Formats: sequence, structure tokens, C-alpha cells
Amino acid sequence: MADFKGNRCMTCGVNNDIPPILQMAMWGMIDEDITMGLKMDYLQVFKLKPVMENGKEYQEIKHIQEQPKRERKISVNFGVTPISETLFVIDSSEYVTMMLSNEY
Repeated sequence: MADFKGNRCMTCGVNNDIPPILQMAMWGMIDEDITMGLKMDYLQVFKLKPVMENGKEYQEIKHIQEQPKRERKISVNFGVTPISETLFVIDSSEYVTMMLSNEY
């Protein structure tokens, strides 16, 4: 299982297309799972999409891993326009890289 302790980096696509507050939220979700002692797959998947709740638009962040299978989602309003995108966070031991799915 992965530990996500390597140097964290991101691709140019993430840097250009994903607001920093969303990047921090996704890293935070990984860190929360680690702190809770959950087993982590080397591949973490984040699916972002806008959702409407009570007449307001929110950013939904769905966090998925395959082994062991786990999924959770949150809806947040960080004051940025919600986006639709899929991202991967891959732990190669030495590096932990956040990338857009089309950069894989």
C-alpha cells in the first residue's frame, strides 16, 4: 500500500486549470485518510463537478480508490466557479504527483 510521503508535485495542467483551493482540498482529503490510518491505493482518483443544492452552485469532489475500494464525496463552496474535471494522484514512493486525467 502507498503512504503518500514522497515529494508532492503537480503537472502544468493542474497548476493552470485547478484553483489552488481545490488542490489543497484534494491533498487534504488524502492526508485525512492517512491520519485515520486507512489503507491507501497508489492511485487516488478525484472527480470534480458542479452541483446545485438549495438553489446554490457547489463544487462536488468525489474521492475514489480501487484497493481497498473506497469512495466519498463532499460538496463545498470556496468562492470559485465550480469545474468539471477528473484528476489522478499517483504515489510512486519517491514522488506523489497530481495530474489531470488527460495528462496520464
